[in-house]
Amino acid sequence: MENYFLEKTIKTPRISADKTGIISIEGICISENVFADLGGIVSWLDAYMEIPAEETTMNVRLDYYNTSTAAVLRDMFKTLQRLKSGGKKVTVNWYYDDEDSDTEDSGYHYASMVDVEFNVIPYRK
Repeated sequence: MENYFLEKTIKTPRISADKTGIISIEGICISENVFADLGGIVSWLDAYMEIPAEETTMNVRLDYYNTSTAAVLRDMFKTLQRLKSGGKKVTVNWYYDDEDSDTEDSGYHYASMVDVEFNVIPYRK
């Protein structure tokens, strides 16, 4: 299995995923066709599920994202929950600007939807 990398654009985030279990998403995601633009990481995650690392950590630091992106994120978190159900350790770190209560609330909302370790972490711009 190859690692995955998507360079940041003005409409899509930087995404990196390593077969050792580290996945990072950062930037903004306002793509009009988010399913096409994020399809690569979704496919990579599906393949990763076949031979996952013992520990998987997803770091998400999105300054802004649209509702289509929110749906893709939810599905990715649900996929990671299947890893935990299979006995693997899963951690999601949701970073939010400490002045952005909407993104903070979104983190807590996602945390309530999945049964994985889900940390909601502020940062200062």
